[in-house]
Amino acid sequence: MSGKKRRNAPPAPAPAPEPSVPAGAAGGISWWSAPLAVVVALAAIFRAAYFLQYRAESVFFDSPFLDAFIYDSWARRIAAGEWIPKDAFYFAPGYPYALAVFYRLIAPAVGAAYALQMALGLLNIVLIRRLAAHAFGTRVADVAAALAALYASFPFLEAKLMSPTLSLSLLLAALTALVSASSRGGASRWAVAGCLLGATSLVRPESLLAAPFIVVWIGLWGGSASAAGKGTPWRIAAVALLAGWAIPIVPVALHNAAHGGGSTLISSQGGITFYQSNNSRARGLYVFLSKEGFSGAPERQADEEREIAEKATGRPLTRSEVSSYWFSKGLAFVRGEPGRFAWLLGMKFLRFIGSYEYSTEYILYVEREQVWLLWLPFVPFALLVALAAPAIARALGAASWTRAPGGPGPKAGALNPAGWLLLVALVSNLATVLMFYVSSRYRLPSAPSLIAFAACTVVAGWDAWRGGRRAAAVALAGVVAAIFLFAHFERDDSATIQEANVHYNSGNIWAGRKEPERAVTEYRRALAMDDSRYETWFNLGNSLRDLGRMQEAAEAYGRAAGRRPQLLNAHVRRAQALEAVSDWAGAKEAYERAAALHDGDFDVELGLGRVAARTGDRATALRHLDRALGIRPGNPAAAAERAKL
Repeated sequence: MSGKKRRNAPPAPAPAPEPSVPAGAAGGISWWSAPLAVVVALAAIFRAAYFLQYRAESVFFDSPFLDAFIYDSWARRIAAGEWIPKDAFYFAPGYPYALAVFYRLIAPAVGAAYALQMALGLLNIVLIRRLAAHAFGTRVADVAAALAALYASFPFLEAKLMSPTLSLSLLLAALTALVSASSRGGASRWAVAGCLLGATSLVRPESLLAAPFIVVWIGLWGGSASAAGKGTPWRIAAVALLAGWAIPIVPVALHNAAHGGGSTLISSQGGITFYQSNNSRARGLYVFLSKEGFSGAPERQADEEREIAEKATGRPLTRSEVSSYWFSKGLAFVRGEPGRFAWLLGMKFLRFIGSYEYSTEYILYVEREQVWLLWLPFVPFALLVALAAPAIARALGAASWTRAPGGPGPKAGALNPAGWLLLVALVSNLATVLMFYVSSRYRLPSAPSLIAFAACTVVAGWDAWRGGRRAAAVALAGVVAAIFLFAHFERDDSATIQEANVHYNSGNIWAGRKEPERAVTEYRRALAMDDSRYETWFNLGNSLRDLGRMQEAAEAYGRAAGRRPQLLNAHVRRAQALEAVSDWAGAKEAYERAAALHDGDFDVELGLGRVAARTGDRATALRHLDRALGIRPGNPAAAAERAKL
């Protein structure tokens, strides 16, 4: 050996805690603890305060829009007696039917629905804690409950007429049932877990993609309790699970088959969503398919995608065939542009692990401007990722892939079946998001798994610090900080456009409530972020006109016409606004542009007649006014103008 003094190696970073609950101990975990009681009580107080502030401050509280409007109106039709629709399901039916039952039996009020979903949110904290306890022990579980209470997307989405809260409750209940079936055995327990997964799929159809992942979990880890004589052979367990999964889905599939849906299992929206996510313009988020001929209105999307698909194929199509058409277009992109597709997968992954909560409807950051309480749950998604990563890495590195004696497959060394199930849930959700696109509600099912693993790292770091291994604790904190800084992929142009859309919808709500001043403020905020949408300029013009600010209205209509030259109403209303400020030359030019788009329009002919009359061109005025009366005989406005001549 060298004569130099040997330097001690620095201590390794603290590992994630070893699982403290052996397989087969599912019945030994308490549902309750003192720390959990504190967390749930504080979470309940927060939700009550948030509800009150949301009701007082936000225009969105009782004005659902886009998908939320569809769910609300559909649920009200069901509650009124339209239980069986005449067509195949386009949107997933689980959430609107559940909402309809609530409206029918409890209260047909959105505020009451929010309150129920907030109660489900509290239940979700309890279920997350229980799953974490089965996987890692009660200390980690109590930390997981606290982290769940500090993730803002949970309460934010609970106060929306959207499906994520209900689907998450069903998923967590299903995962809990799977843990019970794994430890206690019995085909009936596996079937119950399958039924809960089937109910989840009726609310969130993309959860069907988790089936192969869960079957693999059953084969590798779910039957580990069989060594104790209480388990179920993995093949029987898998069959029972899939049979239970099918029970809620079969009636919906039969309805679809009988009403023009073809082979559609639940809803036929999957194909268009896949294409929205996988095309040459995609960046990992929702893409508005305006170039393909879509209007962007959710209530029109089903008819529009069918019309476009049938026009392209030249024949009538069932719902499943329409979905297959759009799915094939997405696959054509994948095959035709593999480099772009690889880049797209990378963008989706970065957006998935990042902090920004992307959305196509409501956006957390816009609501935080009005409801400051939403700043209290401060833990961003990227921090959950950063905290979970060391625990996941250690679990994968420490796994033993030797076959258990007499067992059905490999046996894990570092994680028990509950821990592996959480990892399977995370991977299956990530696969779903990579297949489609990133949004806050699409990645929400990953949060419970990340929270459980994140709690492992928090406990490990605390134990290392208290145990005197300060260097290990600091090293672990450094790893977490480095991952967080990488993953904290914040807003970009795409996010700005999404926020602009929320302000646009807010403006529409204020306009509908006859408060044009507030509408103008929201439209201008939208345009400051994204001035490319003609609809925003046009609706801004309408609100300015309602306020009597005609010159500004004319400018807004002109911007709308510039972005969509074929929009007849933009030219007509610009001309009318210019008339109101006596800009006869400008009004004439705008009417002539409109006439070039639509020869023989009543408003155009009447307007040209008025302008000609005001500028002294009696012959031209008579010609246009006579044409207007020919289109609408006896119209009082046209007749009055002609009488003046």
